[in-house]
Amino acid sequence: MTQKRIRLNWWPQLLVLLAWLCAAVASSEASATSDPCEDGQLRCANNRCVPESYRCDDADDCGDGSDELGCTVPGRNCKITQHECDDGRCFPAHFICDGDNDSGDMSDERNCTLPEGRRCRTDLYECDNGRCITARFVCDGDNDCWDRSDERNCNQDATETSCGPTEFRCDNGDCITGSYECDGDNDCSDHSDERNCTNG
Repeated sequence: MTQKRIRLNWWPQLLVLLAWLCAAVASSEASATSDPCEDGQLRCANNRCVPESYRCDDADDCGDGSDELGCTVPGRNCKITQHECDDGRCFPAHFICDGDNDSGDMSDERNCTLPEGRRCRTDLYECDNGRCITARFVCDGDNDCWDRSDERNCNQDATETSCGPTEFRCDNGDCITGSYECDGDNDCSDHSDERNCTNG
């Protein structure tokens, strides 16, 4: 008889504990999705925050395309991330100059001759990492290439960031812990921390 009473006495406490845990989890999930981005930032559909200047820049900075949704170019029917065929149909811009007749009228494969050694069309800027961005985003203060190559040699008045005495300065301007140089890992994202290393 005593055992039944103990089990019955624990049951309400267990229910209260479970209800409290469920409420805590729901509260933390709600606050995680409702935390605002910093001033000047855009919240992506995946809850990532990116600079507002990345909106409609013809690059998927959010990683889910939400920073490019609803963007159009004046005089065009398609979004900025799309190619407009001669017949007015729209499809993703990365299909341009890919060797396939995606448009059905070859408009996506016209004028695709690229200079030797280039991966981007001549109207685009080719980043060091191979990414192609709209040329107007070069030297605009934003890291549109993701490797900072679009912000190098821009003759800006701002002084170049200096690294601390125990840090290594990457070619892309980043500072990393000095011990990361020549450790076999690409810590700079441009491999500059792994150049001029001797194996021994």
